[in-house]
Amino acid sequence: MNFKRPLSLSPIHHRFNKTHIEFNKNKCCQVCGDKANIFNYGALSCASCKTFFRRHGFHPEDIPQCDFYGNCEITIQSRRMCTACRFSKCLAIGMSPDLIRKEDFTGKSRSLIKPKQQYLCLSKLGTSNTIFSTMNLLSRDISSLSPDNWILLSNLVHAFDSFAPSYEVKRMIKFLTTTSVDIQYKLQQSLNIVSMICQSIQSSINSTADFRIMTTEEQCSLVQRNTLGIWAFYSMVILYHCDMFDNISSKSIMNPLYKLDDVEYTRSLTMRLDPDPTLVKLIIMVLSFSSNCFTIHADQNMQRDSLLMGTFRLLGSQNAYVEIMWKYMLYRYGYFESAKRFCELIKIMLDEINMASNIYDNNKIHQNLANQIIEGTKRSLTFDGSENIPLWGKNEI
Repeated sequence: MNFKRPLSLSPIHHRFNKTHIEFNKNKCCQVCGDKANIFNYGALSCASCKTFFRRHGFHPEDIPQCDFYGNCEITIQSRRMCTACRFSKCLAIGMSPDLIRKEDFTGKSRSLIKPKQQYLCLSKLGTSNTIFSTMNLLSRDISSLSPDNWILLSNLVHAFDSFAPSYEVKRMIKFLTTTSVDIQYKLQQSLNIVSMICQSIQSSINSTADFRIMTTEEQCSLVQRNTLGIWAFYSMVILYHCDMFDNISSKSIMNPLYKLDDVEYTRSLTMRLDPDPTLVKLIIMVLSFSSNCFTIHADQNMQRDSLLMGTFRLLGSQNAYVEIMWKYMLYRYGYFESAKRFCELIKIMLDEINMASNIYDNNKIHQNLANQIIEGTKRSLTFDGSENIPLWGKNEI
């Protein structure tokens, strides 16, 4: 049976060994680990996975793509969360759609159905079974996230998606790679790209309730302390998703502004990014409410600002996002995988902050742009301090 859209099996193979597939003494389903007694469609599987494979085996092209790049772990608890990864694992352990067809045509207990009618019925059954994304699981929530946690997480993702500059950045990259322009124009456009990214991440943070409940002085202090580090991290994420580092022509867009070594090092960091976009957004929010995520700064007045007087409140907001991030990771990946992903995120964060510090100290054009953006943002916060801005993540009183 030929599939119109092949499903990636590479993430599945390393999760179980081949000897376990060939012989299972514990009589466990080779797909999800539930109790299983008989072979269904070529592999030892439980009744739930048998029904699942029967439902989707005829039309795998209708299965929606995995939101997490085919990295979902299939267990008894998570088997209903990702259709693509569950079906991929069914194929990996040896379940065959051809055996479904043979059983349907030879089974005596089933009513006789013409082939075309049969495909139609199975297709309707598959499409009527709604596949919920991770943001819509409150009715069947098996995680430790509370309803308030889910709402805050959903609002956080919505805030990032609403202000994301990906479309504009992609358009500018396409124009600059297909049009012959002078070096001065390319420099100006590269400045516009990084400036746009900085403004978008600041808008996402400003829209959160935890930021809006701060005093204007505390908001300005947070911007002064964290903008450079958060800006660098978010720029890395956006440029990666906009395919900035895919080829030489697109990478050269940033050469008038940054050294080639800096661009290549940034590309190497993006290759280590976690493929889960929700997790990346959460770690950015955790960094945003740090007391200082930038390692070097010459402003001595920062040691006497009002933010340090209310650090407990700042860290209270940060801890809330850390808690949600950890619960979300446990829900998606389990303890061991969550610990590995968290450690890798911390490593990338530290490497990125170190890189951002060096660029700020050695690149005067970048330094001037950063200072202008920070001062402009602080002035904007001062002017807008009295305005009633809708809050995302918490109810208005």
